[in-house]
Amino acid sequence: MGIDWMVVATVAGSLVGLAGLLFGIYQRRQRIRDKKKETVAQLETQQEYREEQAQQEAKTVQEEYCELLQDELGKISLAGSPAIATIPVNLLDVFVSLRISSAGRAEDRIHPGQIPGEVEAVRDLGPAELMKRAFTDYPYRLLLIIGEAGSGKTTLLQYYALKCLHKGGFWELGFSEPVLPIYFPLRELASQEAEPGLLPQYLAKWAQDRQVEIPAENFYSWLHERPTLLLLDGLDEISEVQQRKKACRWIDRARTGLKKAHFVVTSRETGYRKLEGIELNPEGLLRADVRDFSPPQQKEFLDKWFRAAFLKEIPADAKDRKTREERQLKRAEQRARDIIDFLHREENRAVQQLAAVPMLLQIMAIIWKEREFLPRSRRDLYDAALNYLLEYRDDNRGLKPLLPAESARRVLLPAALWMQEEKKRDNVLKSEMHLKMQPTLNTLPNQYPAETFCNNLRDRAGLLSDPGKDVYIFRHKSFREYLAGEQLATRRNESLPQLIRHFGEDWWQEPLRFFISKADDQMFDSFMKQFFRSPKSHSLGQKEQNLLQTLVREAGQTKIDSLKAGLNDDTLNDRQRRYILECLKTIGTPEALGCIVEFIKKRTGDQASRRYAEELTVEMRAGVSVTDVLIPRNIFETLPLSFRNPYEDHAEYMLIPGGAYKYSVSKKNETVPNLYFAKYPLTNKRYRRFIDYLAGVGAIRESPLLRALPPEQFARRLLAKIGPEKDFIAYLGKNPAEWAGKLRSNYDDDRRFNGEDQPVVGVTWFAAAVYCHWLTEIQLAIGNSQSQEGMASLLAIANSNPVFRLPSEPEWEWAAAGREPGGELREYPWPKEKGAPNPQLANYGDNVGATTPVGRYPEGATPEGLMDMAGNVWEWCENLYGKGAYREDARALRGGAWSRREDDLRCSARYHYYPGYWDFNIGFRVVVAQS
Repeated sequence: MGIDWMVVATVAGSLVGLAGLLFGIYQRRQRIRDKKKETVAQLETQQEYREEQAQQEAKTVQEEYCELLQDELGKISLAGSPAIATIPVNLLDVFVSLRISSAGRAEDRIHPGQIPGEVEAVRDLGPAELMKRAFTDYPYRLLLIIGEAGSGKTTLLQYYALKCLHKGGFWELGFSEPVLPIYFPLRELASQEAEPGLLPQYLAKWAQDRQVEIPAENFYSWLHERPTLLLLDGLDEISEVQQRKKACRWIDRARTGLKKAHFVVTSRETGYRKLEGIELNPEGLLRADVRDFSPPQQKEFLDKWFRAAFLKEIPADAKDRKTREERQLKRAEQRARDIIDFLHREENRAVQQLAAVPMLLQIMAIIWKEREFLPRSRRDLYDAALNYLLEYRDDNRGLKPLLPAESARRVLLPAALWMQEEKKRDNVLKSEMHLKMQPTLNTLPNQYPAETFCNNLRDRAGLLSDPGKDVYIFRHKSFREYLAGEQLATRRNESLPQLIRHFGEDWWQEPLRFFISKADDQMFDSFMKQFFRSPKSHSLGQKEQNLLQTLVREAGQTKIDSLKAGLNDDTLNDRQRRYILECLKTIGTPEALGCIVEFIKKRTGDQASRRYAEELTVEMRAGVSVTDVLIPRNIFETLPLSFRNPYEDHAEYMLIPGGAYKYSVSKKNETVPNLYFAKYPLTNKRYRRFIDYLAGVGAIRESPLLRALPPEQFARRLLAKIGPEKDFIAYLGKNPAEWAGKLRSNYDDDRRFNGEDQPVVGVTWFAAAVYCHWLTEIQLAIGNSQSQEGMASLLAIANSNPVFRLPSEPEWEWAAAGREPGGELREYPWPKEKGAPNPQLANYGDNVGATTPVGRYPEGATPEGLMDMAGNVWEWCENLYGKGAYREDARALRGGAWSRREDDLRCSARYHYYPGYWDFNIGFRVVVAQS
């Protein structure tokens, strides 16, 4: 059969057509795919572009915000310079690293891998070290910085912000990657009944008030998506207590939601009150306290301040700039040296204490720069600084002030008090301030518009600033508080009901202090009369008691008529009488002493008040003469209930009868001999007397003690006693000239802990042991001396060869737990029926924020009368801690402390540290034993 070529051709053509069709379909599909890829590519490119644009915009907004922070926080106005507002200086040029303490508080917890007690001696931290401790070394979420007025809290936040803004600065603060600082003053939280709103909204408004538009969405994004350092400044500047509580809850909620944010909050001590419920959630919180400037820090600050101040006086266009700089630097160096020499003089000790406060030190620098003198009190410092800023500085430069200082004060005083009592805010609308000031301005010869006057206060005097476009704020809060206090004093008795109503409220504390410093004797007397007639005085917390004594100390004049009447008023309760007795002790005049003696003779009041009054008479007479009850010839035979040691500032020792009991540590019976325990932990006043003895300074130089026991003799006997103890010798050294410096309390210059009647803290076990040995050597020296006049009382005790030493743990526990009527031991030092610890029985749990004067908790005393056996300070014991200690040489501690938890107040609770350790929780109590 032949091939049908026509069919073949047809089939072939069909196949070719089919192939062409298929190829066409393929090409079409390929074109579609290519088009889709192209479209996808274009879309991806557009998306990348949009994302890149968004990132670029976000970066631009972030840069804009960082520039705002740099402008707002990067400069510090140099008060006292020729033009305060127009000649700022870089903060980092004058910043002095603060001393900050953060160890040993109730908020602290043992961290993973840390053995209890395994810590180095507490040392002050610098700002960078503190930041590392809070957010790098340990996983805290919030750093709470507490400081007194003028201590530099805001400046510290400025420093942190600038460090984060500077290249590589985050490394110095301990962060491993860049951290965006976000700053917000808490006073700008809206005052309202409802809870505060969302943080991004507040941050956006803060920026907007400074002419920078940053959407709240950007702040939201930054806070949630990148590491931030959230700096929240001035919790205490929220005047209303309820609003401040809301602010604390608001911060706690933000902590929960913002996982990448590190929080730093600042407050005055008075603005953070745990007992009143004004506190942040302690979980993940590290508290740090800003300490006063030390003498080296004061020198550093003054050197930097005068250098910056004098250099800023050189005109920017000066042709001989180098020559002028050399001349100005010499002037600055000389001026700084002169004021430092002035502060170091013994007769200027009161001013030295004021110079430890950064704000007051700057005021001193302002005055010294132009006038080379310094006022001697806090009140006079502020008074002189205001007069200088308002008038004298311009006068010195041949410029006419807008208003004389006296006229300017007439306008400022009512405005400051109006902000205090009506606005209850540190920042007010400019329009409101103008309306408030204008009526007073209209009464003056030169009737300037209020806006002109405020601009002058901002641009020339430097008292006001306008951080937002619509508001004024005093450049430093304490100037407003001073002016408010002065205005209150001008209103005299009219102010008293209001001040008593607000007594104890932190918002009113500084104005009240300035008021009393301006009051005359009649106003002081009227205040005391109305105060003790008020329900406010029925029961005062520890902070209120501290404030009352501060007012008495700072009063410009005092008068005791109302206090005397109150002491003998049967309608007053026992606590009120004790408060009055403390006021009379603080006044300390012969009239005050006579009032207490008269109270004792009348035998009015309760027995506890009379005993306290008798104790005060001994203390108040101590520096005058030794006429107290003689110590029996052999106290361990006659066993009087107590005795006083005239050469220890009449410290009282209470008999603790011996006995046997089941010791909580060994679970075995321990026998304790008869002992005399010091009624109180050792106070700063008594310990300073010992340091003065070693240093050969102070009133003790005139004491017969130096004749009986010269320091050189004491040094020889001490070295002979501790010679075999290598660790003791290594700590103390063999050069007695260095001992005063080594043994001095490490908190002797800290206002929180250095009150005369507060327990000494910051002393090592070695220091406590040396003090006890000093007392023993005094007795031996007196006993061996011949015909020592006025020594009869000490001779009696010396003949019995008593030993002053630290108690052992079994002795301490026996004195604290004692015996209940049924024979059992007490869980806490006070009688069993008083129950668990509470703020009326002891100082613990950081409720007060520092140590309290000894004896402030009479309701927490043991039945024998020992005070402060629970709380206030841990007390060194003589013995080694033993099994369980992290070091073989660790010494035991008993009693708990002001910053520690309730469990540490049990009579059986114990702790330990190595003997060279010290911190603000640790003091000691002395016992007298037969051996």
